[in-house]
Amino acid sequence: MSESFVYELPIVTNPMEENQLFTRFNVARLIYNACLQEALRRLNLAKQSKLWQEGRNTPPGEKKSALFREALKLYHFSEYELHGYVKDLAKESWLKEHVDSTVAQKIASRAFQSTNEYRVGNRGKPRFKTIRQFSSVEGKSNVAGIRFKNGSIYWMGMVLKLIYDPCDEVEKHALHHKTKYVRLVRRIVREKVRYFAQLVLEGKPLIKKKHRVGTAIVGLDIGPSTLAAMSEESAFLIPLNPKAPKKQKKLQRALDRSLRKANPDNYNEKGTPKKNVKWKKSARYKKKSKKLAEEKRKEAGERKRRRGEITNQILSMGNTIKTEKLSYKSFQKQYGRSVARHAPGSMVQTLRLKAANAGGEVIEFSCYKTKLSQSCHNCNQIKKKALSERWHVCSCGINPVQRDLYSSFLAIHVEDEVLNRPKAVEAWACAEPLMKQALFKCEQAAKGKERFASFGFSQRQSCSPVKAGSMQDKAGDVVR
Repeated sequence: MSESFVYELPIVTNPMEENQLFTRFNVARLIYNACLQEALRRLNLAKQSKLWQEGRNTPPGEKKSALFREALKLYHFSEYELHGYVKDLAKESWLKEHVDSTVAQKIASRAFQSTNEYRVGNRGKPRFKTIRQFSSVEGKSNVAGIRFKNGSIYWMGMVLKLIYDPCDEVEKHALHHKTKYVRLVRRIVREKVRYFAQLVLEGKPLIKKKHRVGTAIVGLDIGPSTLAAMSEESAFLIPLNPKAPKKQKKLQRALDRSLRKANPDNYNEKGTPKKNVKWKKSARYKKKSKKLAEEKRKEAGERKRRRGEITNQILSMGNTIKTEKLSYKSFQKQYGRSVARHAPGSMVQTLRLKAANAGGEVIEFSCYKTKLSQSCHNCNQIKKKALSERWHVCSCGINPVQRDLYSSFLAIHVEDEVLNRPKAVEAWACAEPLMKQALFKCEQAAKGKERFASFGFSQRQSCSPVKAGSMQDKAGDVVR
């Protein structure tokens, strides 16, 4: 499969085109729900069959997999069988007047993939989409269905104009490439519905000249809300998303008060909401919920911009990145709110894509085998540390150093999931001043602002946890 990248352009729409697009998106949603229901029905029949039950009682191996495959085949649970179902569905109804066959097949593929991921245990049971939840449709190629041609989008009689500047360096590079297929996306921006065209293009995106790509090895240490990076020449320690969503908290409290006032009988004696009850929502509640959605959209946009900024900063240090292989699902369970705000998993995914585009790679190694946060390169001693201990202190006499920066330093010298201690000892003399400089910059940037407890500024002097109730112990995203 050839390399590809996505370039997004806004669409100019008039009221008539907006009504047509709304209808087509709604029809696409109905097709998705019908395909999802059919896929779940076939999967349930396969699970109830004797072949499936025999496969469950068979030891792991080729025979077990063969029995499962045979049961799925018997009840026509496959992507192409679902294509046939959606084809028959469109023939016998009015759906074909609004959605073409190629778009319908992609919708069927989307429903099958979500059901198949549920079957193998990679996700929960897929849900049916409401009108607000279904926000994208796409074609299979740029030949039929949704097409990009001569600067416009063509789809079943509709001609949608795009906003673009052919003289712009980035857009000129993107539009010069061949279009594989087109995806239409619907978003609510400033409480208004806007449509965008995402062109999936063949090739690689443009790397701007100001974004220089280094050639060194970079070590990373990623937490739920912070990131430490280090190479042979530079280092930094930063929060992934420094701005706290204060407006969101205020709106969420107002929404909760409004909901409790309108539905006093829907809560238990302890104040927890009851299950399977109907909720009344006032006009003010709906208005504030729209404002909250807009605030979340702004935060997501700022998080995406910040993510690109940090990845460019890392790649300017080097294009070979070494980091621990972490479970971001466990991060979500332990630090749910912090992970929702900072999205460390998306950060790693963006870095992986950009590094591959720049001719580099992201190398992940087992944190269970290397134990970087517990190791000392000077004496090779392994000592467990509590999460509240943010400084690396060892009895061998090494100077105390910030824990995240130290882990990123050790990550540089991991080879075949083993720490190369002689190389780390040799590089320590140059690395220690870089860590001090990075921590000084981080502390200066945090003056007068909300501090992250995971940085360990309050533990520098004593190298001990902060006393409860002190001003420095207060932080929005505390890694305990």
